[in-house]
Amino acid sequence: MSVEPCFSDAEPSDAFSVTVHSLAGEQLQFHVARDTQMFALKKVVARQWHIPERFQAFAFGGSMVPDTDEVCSYREEGSMCVALELIVSLDIAKSELQTGLCHRQVWALRDLAKLGPRGGRIAAELALSHCNDAHEDVRVTAIEAVEFIAKRNCEETVRVLIACLADSKSNINLAALKAIERIADIGDHRAVEAVTRCIEHSREVAVKQSAIEKLEKLVCKGSCHEIAALITCLDNKHEVVRCMAARALGTIARGDHYAIDELAARLESSDGGVRRAAIAALANVCAEGNEHGILAVAARLQDTNDYVRLGSIEALAKIASKGDAFAIATLQTFFQHERAEVRTAAVQALACVAAQGDAGSVAMTLELLGDSCVHLKRA
Repeated sequence: MSVEPCFSDAEPSDAFSVTVHSLAGEQLQFHVARDTQMFALKKVVARQWHIPERFQAFAFGGSMVPDTDEVCSYREEGSMCVALELIVSLDIAKSELQTGLCHRQVWALRDLAKLGPRGGRIAAELALSHCNDAHEDVRVTAIEAVEFIAKRNCEETVRVLIACLADSKSNINLAALKAIERIADIGDHRAVEAVTRCIEHSREVAVKQSAIEKLEKLVCKGSCHEIAALITCLDNKHEVVRCMAARALGTIARGDHYAIDELAARLESSDGGVRRAAIAALANVCAEGNEHGILAVAARLQDTNDYVRLGSIEALAKIASKGDAFAIATLQTFFQHERAEVRTAAVQALACVAAQGDAGSVAMTLELLGDSCVHLKRA
């Protein structure tokens, strides 16, 4: 039960206690002045339960209560308490949605969205029925309402949202992708296939970005189809798409050799952001001890981008197991590199890979104490 503080200037002895019961079993309690009318209670309910005032009606003893009646007239004799039942009516929304007037339909759908799950099946059906409306604004608002109202994993809702992904308008696609993320269960094959098609066929950068993001959240272990779609995006002309595709591969392509090869190839990209994203993805995709991954990541210790070098150190710590002889030997080849920052990165990486007390690693590190680079000595 939630309690709304007294919103009147009445003294406590002159105020009425009002309890509103919803059909879902919720209760809302607050205090009002003696002369408060019923319509004033709707503002409190709207603020606390997010039910638009025009959808509210109160009942007492099985009969509807006029908005202009005073609250005190419904108290029990000798009591300062009033108990009312809240009825949520969607008749107004239904009427406005049937007008065919875009602005009134949008208004009605926005109010339905405020209800959230309280709107129930009827509100969800009203919103769903306008997801293919002739007016673009109505379609977008209907999809946004569905996102807040519909239950998770509702088959009909997912079907309608998937159909919206084929809409020619990008803002419809974006709204549908956002709703699918909330409504569809992780692993829902229908949703996954539809989102993957968006990645493959959409020409809108924003839609492609959103689809990649949603796929990453909908899939635990990607199939060949999803992985291939993301790999194609690694060559997209937009850097942000390439980076997002690499990151998504790091989530859904664990252990996939094709993904490892393609990500390793992107370490030669001219864009530092893409190299950094590819390294982070490789750290997740490669199995522990993967020599191909170790070689590819270690090579970026000599990258001119500070963030890429740092990412390489972190990736090596994930891919190489403690005491991995191959990784240690690979790092040793960088100890005499002409650039001090590369030598420093190699020492930092060795600290992550070498086993504690490893005599060979300790000896190699001690030899570098005579290095002229102060940062290297500290490392």
